[in-house]
Amino acid sequence: MKKIFTLIAMALMAMGVQAQTEISFAGLTMSDFAFTEGEYAATEVEGGVSINYTKGGGTWCTLKVKDIPFRYKNSSTKEKFFVSTPDYFTIAGKGVEVQLANAKLGQVITFNVAKKDDPDAEKGTRQPGFAATGAKLESNGIADSTMKEVFADVVFTVTADGTVTIKNNENAYLIKSIKIVDGDAPEMNGVIDYPTFKTGISLIENSSVTFADVKINNNANPITAIKFAGGYTTEGVLNNNYAKLETDGGFKAGDIITLAGVYNNADTKISLIDIFTYADETIDKLFTSQEFINGRTSADDPADEVFVLTADAPALYMGRSSTAQTATYITKLNIKRGDITLIHTVKPAQANSGIVYNLAGQKVSNSFKGIVVKDGKKIKK
Repeated sequence: MKKIFTLIAMALMAMGVQAQTEISFAGLTMSDFAFTEGEYAATEVEGGVSINYTKGGGTWCTLKVKDIPFRYKNSSTKEKFFVSTPDYFTIAGKGVEVQLANAKLGQVITFNVAKKDDPDAEKGTRQPGFAATGAKLESNGIADSTMKEVFADVVFTVTADGTVTIKNNENAYLIKSIKIVDGDAPEMNGVIDYPTFKTGISLIENSSVTFADVKINNNANPITAIKFAGGYTTEGVLNNNYAKLETDGGFKAGDIITLAGVYNNADTKISLIDIFTYADETIDKLFTSQEFINGRTSADDPADEVFVLTADAPALYMGRSSTAQTATYITKLNIKRGDITLIHTVKPAQANSGIVYNLAGQKVSNSFKGIVVKDGKKIKK
């Protein structure tokens, strides 16, 4: 957003007022467009601007309309895909992405849109179907397949800080405005709290570890995740394929790590993650997760798994285990401060011994009922 809006938003938040901005797409002129990628032909027409895509082959065309980035990829050429009029802006092809950078958790994004009137619409089956990365679709104003040029709100709520991408998967549409309203600022639940926050999680650029979406629940629902596409060692030496976890003062004995993961593959594969420390060019593996479920074939949500740190660590690292056979996705990672006095007697050398301890650090039998620590993991029996 423009700097002047940022200053106004900060002032409103300081007063406890929800800041909002609204971008209108009525009455656009050539000066409202900025082209940054791809081949196109833009011409002024009566009442607005017409933009044709002039190169096919699946290449991207990117342009900004009033500083909002739109991206479009099409296999055909010379297709008229953006047309402005005195009252609204027409998205003339499906698959157009709207990208809103620097979105904040809790913001509410409202698209004021209508169905595009075209011959296929008479069949009553083609209407815009929206999907978003980084935001949850709360309400879709286009519910009636017979609606044409009747504007209604499509509302999204931002689910994590970062870039929100909103895409129409089904059909063209008309858009009058985008409104962004700040939500209540949430607090972190722990020192690491992903996916709500990315704070404390560092990825190396150009590695095989990225923030990406993965589908779960029988491939029905995309969710955000940390993707580990490759292993973190090469011939026993640490490479760049890891996520580094850091917090002020480092991690402490007793800190509780909760994570969940998944993979997505047509075949059954092994998918798991390691948590380790790294110092003096030495990798010290602390925990290995259980095998994750396949989001393509399982209807279940990724299950939580809990570990307890048994020693202080200035930083922690995560990487795809050497036994994993496919890309591994971490969908949840939460680290909270635990009670050091409850766990300090479980020494690192005992972490994988199979011995069971209670939360007072006392050795107990396998028949003990309650919350115990075994092999560095916190387990409820």
